[in-house]
Amino acid sequence: MRYLAASFFLILTTSVFSGETETKMLPPASTSLTIDAKARAQDLKETFELFKKEKTGPKVNIQLSNQTTISNILEFNVTQNGTIIIIRTNTMQGIKYMMVNVEDIVNISAQ
Repeated sequence: MRYLAASFFLILTTSVFSGETETKMLPPASTSLTIDAKARAQDLKETFELFKKEKTGPKVNIQLSNQTTISNILEFNVTQNGTIIIIRTNTMQGIKYMMVNVEDIVNISAQ
């Protein structure tokens, strides 16, 4: 399962008897969202396919959590359990296959 965390800052303004205001910064609150790996993989695949339809040629890029960017993607396949993505790319050395864990994909973008 994938856990996404978000932090929120809350600024509290209080009125002091002298008519001045005082601003206090409260500590960040943290929330988590649990997403099933299979659902996340399906969302990523649908996003890839949508971008692929909109753009001609291999213009879809995937950014991984280690800051690696995968480009020139020809094919994006999800394994049966939805935890692994198989990516087929076109490189100068020919066609390459990559295995990526679904939780390592941070962003999919189209150029």
